[in-house]
Amino acid sequence: MLLLLLNFVVGFSQQNVELADSLEQQLFFTEDTSEQIFLNSELARIYLHVNPEKSLKYADRTIELASLVRADKEEAIAYYYQGVSLSKQLKKSEAINSFHLSKKLFLELKEKKWIGEVCYELGAVYKDRLDFENAVSELLKGLSIVQEIGDEKLIAKLQNIIGGVYYDQNDLGKAYEYFKKSLNIWESLENQRGISIQYNNIGEIYRLRGEFDRALSYYRKAISINAKLSVFDFLSVNYDNIGNIYLSLGQYDSAGYYLEKSLKMAQLMNDPNLISMVNISLGHLHMENNENEEALSHFEGAYELSMKNQLNDHTKDASYSLSQVYVEKKDFKKALFYFKKFRKLNDSIANAYNIGKITEIELKLRYDNEQRLKEIQQQNSRFLYILFAIGLFAFIVILSMFYGRLKINIRHSKSKAVNLYLEKKHLEEDIDFKNRELATNVMYLLKKNELISYISDKLLKAKVQFKTINQPFIEETILELQTNVNSEIWSEFEKRFQAVHKGFYDKLNSGFPNLTNLEKKLCALLRLNMSTKEIAAISHQSPNSVEVARTRLRKKLGLSNKEVGLVSFLSNL
Repeated sequence: MLLLLLNFVVGFSQQNVELADSLEQQLFFTEDTSEQIFLNSELARIYLHVNPEKSLKYADRTIELASLVRADKEEAIAYYYQGVSLSKQLKKSEAINSFHLSKKLFLELKEKKWIGEVCYELGAVYKDRLDFENAVSELLKGLSIVQEIGDEKLIAKLQNIIGGVYYDQNDLGKAYEYFKKSLNIWESLENQRGISIQYNNIGEIYRLRGEFDRALSYYRKAISINAKLSVFDFLSVNYDNIGNIYLSLGQYDSAGYYLEKSLKMAQLMNDPNLISMVNISLGHLHMENNENEEALSHFEGAYELSMKNQLNDHTKDASYSLSQVYVEKKDFKKALFYFKKFRKLNDSIANAYNIGKITEIELKLRYDNEQRLKEIQQQNSRFLYILFAIGLFAFIVILSMFYGRLKINIRHSKSKAVNLYLEKKHLEEDIDFKNRELATNVMYLLKKNELISYISDKLLKAKVQFKTINQPFIEETILELQTNVNSEIWSEFEKRFQAVHKGFYDKLNSGFPNLTNLEKKLCALLRLNMSTKEIAAISHQSPNSVEVARTRLRKKLGLSNKEVGLVSFLSNL
């Protein structure tokens, strides 16, 4: 798990309690509007991270008063506090509206630092909603503005969360780049919390690449700092990440030791996100040890907590894990219920991911075009200034005519190039959409086949345990299930895959003839940029088993000690 946000408060000190009481007493007695605005705003700020409901009450009152006397800056700040309070209460849509109102006022006031803060919070909310297009847009705007004023701390925070967006989209190279930039700034500022966050996040990159020794090194650096600072929520994440590495390596005693430490920290902080995260990890540990009842208890706890707190990613993971446990317990009705829940959440996240990848490319193209246009405009301005300075009227007239004609030609050429580009892009997107649609359908049928076959095998093995009178019904059920299996699905997928990625298997077989069929299948799924969790869902393996398979594949491909990601390597074949 990543650590992304730095806007947190460890505790509400006695000093803050006394300050809040004092301000509330002043507010009760004052009749001066300006003082009322100041006191309400301060109380909204003080309660922001410890009591969002109270903070929202004071922010609403500040907005009401500030709008009456046209105190625009105070109103903009109050909208910001209102947005943060609503976000913490999981009212994301209302929070987005408040942040946009705040940003509009700050843009009019040209308050660049505040604009950066609002863009940061907006990006965080959009990221939580898996709206990567708007997240990237807001975060890049904020970063551009903050770099103008040189606010190093805010630059580092924005770079960190941008890295998190790339991480969510499985672009580990870009994620590492931004995490490293953020780390460099925190180190220059000697900010220990910022440094510990980046140590953890860089460790996550190495863990997903299968470079476990490097990952452990960074996690332990983070723990060293967080233990000194007594930052227990950060420690919980660090210990969970280490526990999952040992789980991947099959060292279950070590995994259990670190995961139990992580759970204690999460419970100490009473953080639903952390508690559900660690319960899922502990559930997988018990499953590996064939302790299904203990696994079930942890998965159910994670599911209920994540549902209550709208933690969609944890709900998805817990749902899939529960479906696996209930299959083992031969409770196929519950297994099917949780698998359908997983499928629904998985599809929504996958769609958000695909949209995010496309819009990210569009944003980059748009940004590059704007930069080129600015450069052309600057060059033209300098050119005209030189001509004007010469002072020769006739020469200016001739060049002006030439310049006008040149602009027309450029405009025509540009328009023609844009039309060709749009036409080509439309054709490419149309083909790509059809390929993705067919591949998705084939993979869905493949997953269905694998689940049907898995349940059929379980029923066949368990048949002897049923009463004789029920034997014909069981046999009929198995037959019906098996008749629904399409044995040509994977062959059809491979044909379609080879049509889209011509020569991929030839290069793979030529360069690495010792790969097994299962490893070639894993290569194909990775070439489609599928995440570990998605591959686990298709192949009915645990995510840890897929991680181990990825580590073995890296060794066979000669990537064990290289900085190259599996997906990047396979994409270049």
